[in-house]
Amino acid sequence: MLNQEEKFEALVIALSEKGYAIMDYFINDDAVAQLVDCLLQHQINGTFKAAGIRKTAEQHLAPKIRGDQIVWLNAETGAVAEQAYLKLITAFQQYLNHTCYTGIIANELHYSCYHNNQFYKRHLDVFKTQTSRAYSIILYLNLNWQSADAGELVLYTKQEPNGIRIAPLAGRLVCFESADFEHEVLATTCQRYSITGWLLR
Repeated sequence: MLNQEEKFEALVIALSEKGYAIMDYFINDDAVAQLVDCLLQHQINGTFKAAGIRKTAEQHLAPKIRGDQIVWLNAETGAVAEQAYLKLITAFQQYLNHTCYTGIIANELHYSCYHNNQFYKRHLDVFKTQTSRAYSIILYLNLNWQSADAGELVLYTKQEPNGIRIAPLAGRLVCFESADFEHEVLATTCQRYSITGWLLR
């Protein structure tokens, strides 16, 4: 298994060469299970809200485009497992800045939950009036995921115009340049969990 710095370096190399990176076992099974427990507690507490589209000032619900529910993570008030993951992502953004001079100053991350037959149609993660999102970053939390569960991420690249299908396996991290890669989430056949967000300039 790679140590933390080796993982960060592998991600940086992939981002530099391709603009996107996929890494399995970014966090271990115990850390995944702890985050899943936190997510389920949010569901019990009723803190998940339907996600909208467009920038905050114009945000509105569009279930025919996006069907997930979200809860934002907070470094100050979150559970121990959530704070640990936020600390890890902050360390990664610092490594990016140190090695690639990317100018990342912050991150924003949220749990994302898709219920049966929900999806997110093809889109970019940046808006004409909001260009602070430098990298999109997704950690999957789907324990015992099977191919029949569906809900793959499809990442569209110049080399693969029909898209690369990425299974949402627990512990798998996907990171890509927000302005350059359209992507979508295919309809799932079960509940699909992730922590999704952005590294911000």
